Amino acid sequence: MSYLASTLVALIALEHIYILVLEMFLWTAPTGRRAFGLKPEQAEATKVMAANQGLYNGFLAAGLIWGLLHPDLAVGYQIQLFFLGCVLVAGLYGGATASRKIFVIQALPAAIAILAVLIAG
Repeated sequence: MSYLASTLVALIALEHIYILVLEMFLWTAPTGRRAFGLKPEQAEATKVMAANQGLYNGFLAAGLIWGLLHPDLAVGYQIQLFFLGCVLVAGLYGGATASRKIFVIQALPAAIAILAVLIAG
């Protein structure tokens, strides 16, 4: 696999670990509220839901890391494509329903990484 494709997959995994931290641990803190444009009351009222979302972002990151580290490169390739596809779908849905910036933050990087992985494969 090419260095560029692996780097993009790793960056997307790191992005989802960061989102996990924001949603699970910093949701009600100034950093989390600023990242998601929330007032303190909104953050407090939705912190359990956000923690659940954060956990799902962690699963996406874990899958991408699994794909990068899998000893069988062909299997790792398939795992990466599957989890990048999940990230892409989540980004498209979030961009359409929650905030258009999710298209740029989540969907676009996933689409670029999918292309890189396909070209490298």
